[in-house]
Amino acid sequence: MKYASVAPRRRLFVLGTASALAVSVSLASPALAQDADEDADQEQPADSDEVAAEPVAGEIIVSGFRASLSSAQNIKRDSDTFVDAVTAEDIGALPDRSVAETLQRIPGITIGRFEKASDPDRFSVEGTGVIIRGLPFARSELNGRDIFSATGGRELSFNDVSPELLGRVEVFKNVTADMIEGGPSGTVNLVTRKPLDTRGLKLAGTVGINYGDLREEWSPEFSVLGSNTFETGAGSFGIQASYAYSELKSRTDASQVADPCYRAPSLDGPCLRALSVGSGGFVGDSNFDASNFPPAGSVLVPKGAGIRTTDLDRTREAFSGVLQYEDPTGDFVATFQWLRAEASFDTEEFALISRVDDELLFPEARNGTAFEYDANGIFQRGILSQRQGDAYANPFGRGGIPLDSLRFLRALDTTTEDFSFDIKWNITDRFRINFEAQKINSDLTRDSVFGALSTWADVDLDLTGSVPKVQFLAPVGSPADYFSSGLNSYYWFGLDSREKNEGELGSLRFDAEYDISDDGFFKAARFGARWAERDRTTRNTNFSTWGNLSAPWAGRAGCAPWGEGGGCDPNAPGVLVYPDFDPNRRFPDQNTNGFVPGRYFTGLPGQEFALAGGAFVDEFPDFAQYRTPFGDNFQRGNVPLPIENGAAWY
Repeated sequence: MKYASVAPRRRLFVLGTASALAVSVSLASPALAQDADEDADQEQPADSDEVAAEPVAGEIIVSGFRASLSSAQNIKRDSDTFVDAVTAEDIGALPDRSVAETLQRIPGITIGRFEKASDPDRFSVEGTGVIIRGLPFARSELNGRDIFSATGGRELSFNDVSPELLGRVEVFKNVTADMIEGGPSGTVNLVTRKPLDTRGLKLAGTVGINYGDLREEWSPEFSVLGSNTFETGAGSFGIQASYAYSELKSRTDASQVADPCYRAPSLDGPCLRALSVGSGGFVGDSNFDASNFPPAGSVLVPKGAGIRTTDLDRTREAFSGVLQYEDPTGDFVATFQWLRAEASFDTEEFALISRVDDELLFPEARNGTAFEYDANGIFQRGILSQRQGDAYANPFGRGGIPLDSLRFLRALDTTTEDFSFDIKWNITDRFRINFEAQKINSDLTRDSVFGALSTWADVDLDLTGSVPKVQFLAPVGSPADYFSSGLNSYYWFGLDSREKNEGELGSLRFDAEYDISDDGFFKAARFGARWAERDRTTRNTNFSTWGNLSAPWAGRAGCAPWGEGGGCDPNAPGVLVYPDFDPNRRFPDQNTNGFVPGRYFTGLPGQEFALAGGAFVDEFPDFAQYRTPFGDNFQRGNVPLPIENGAAWY
């Protein structure tokens, strides 16, 4: 279970547009109005239709939300399949900061609330992937053509595109034969603005400010758009350019309950599960009957809890350009479009989380306390602890649940660029053709790193309110400076992930349509062909380079390259220990042998003294090389920098 507090965003706008509003009120007798209309009809000449069609001097036409609804309804009415649309008027009127937020307003559409679908620990303020009628596999298009981000999937990252550049967003919940395949749940088509859609000189701009009350910071955004059309004897020409810039600084605070599981009421045994989980697949009683689950009289107790705070800085830029030509008859239209979207996301997180991955360790009530349950045996309030203490549970012998102090950093940069050329030609009043050519380039770089310290603590957990209350307490018998001294914690692990992806796509498409009859059973025939070639490279270590720094259970290595340390003596029981460890992560000269929890690094058994998942050091301190399995310009881990007296910075 997880709960989060997400900073709301408040927007202040200065719109670079002008509008006029006319309100007219008429009071007239219905009977008199009817007579007047009848008299007027009798006095109209034969060409009264033409006269009535002329605009009245001083007439003001007001369009707004009703006009946008009418436009969306027309798109839905004229479509051959199920489609919903959000027009530019809606996008500009709603406080949406991304295309994903715009899409969630369409019936049957939901969006993801995490930064990545595979990472449920970190919330996304703006939302991410699109889910259509419960299915996440949606196809993304730009003006009816392919568009994708180099995220490892086939769809576009909708947070990368500024909604200010769009004319409308269409969501097709079914497909027709002339649509491109590949969207089991549906298709999302982003339609950009074009100059010939609204002729004449058009200038527009927006300025906005976002404020996050948890972050207590302001972030700006603005967009500009200019278009113009030119009428000549050779036809109409249109040109359009637009730019959008947006920043967002947000913070999320979350508390989570870790691994609730069924336990015996006595709490003297591990979790009762129907399937094997955890270290070694331990599930408690080997004669457990999975058909009788949950067991009668059992209670549901979490194994731990955690809290985290996450800051996210998002910067997005989008560029767009359009050139159009239409012949004097309006039967031939050629369009060239360019769109470039750049986005960066910087994440920084701090977390305190109980470690619950070992099934051999299970929480009990702290000495002198008891758990509180509701009528169904579900945990409500209590202090979680572990009373056992040994070199692998808690070397201090005081009990407590393993507690990890995590810091997480992620830097994500994405770029998507699209070039397209389109020709629409009405050869006759019944025969029409369309030709399209497209080129897409997309790349993504995502670097993530974890650092963790670990200690032991009791967890005071209260689930009676709307948000879990979590406090971490020093185990019974601990000194007053248990948390602050640093003597009761150790460097736990380092974990990094590198992702570097590129993708490109080229496509050609030809479609033709012929109207057979206006009244017959077969009204029209359509046919076409499409060629596309996609080349995509995905490189992702996917957090596979877990590096143990000094876990007690892994402390049987540690022979330093200079020949000192507990691991150099095959009969020595411990690891290389540094009781005066520098908080800046420096190796000191002094060391002792023996098992003392905290303040030491371990080596890799049978290998050089190094961090698992980091650089493999051959010599020390006279080294200047490292080995990496990913080739040029793709390094993994941190390379030590030699300093004085055989020390190194990491």
